[in-house]
Amino acid sequence: MVVAHEIGHALGISNSATPDAIMYEMYQQKICALHVDDINAVQYLYGRKNKYVPIPNCQGRVPLVIK
Repeated sequence: MVVAHEIGHALGISNSATPDAIMYEMYQQKICALHVDDINAVQYLYGRKNKYVPIPNCQGRVPLVIK
């Protein structure tokens, strides 16, 4: 959990006021999934997930591009 919290800081996310969030300043319980507060913080900084489609015939690789 500490690593996930610190990765959040490396991504630019500050501490959360939500006790169930990974980015809460103190750990009170074991957290097994991201809280909606953590997800909203990442999406605020980096945007929502885009849809991707593969482009074939790129030297045997299949890179992904925004549709």
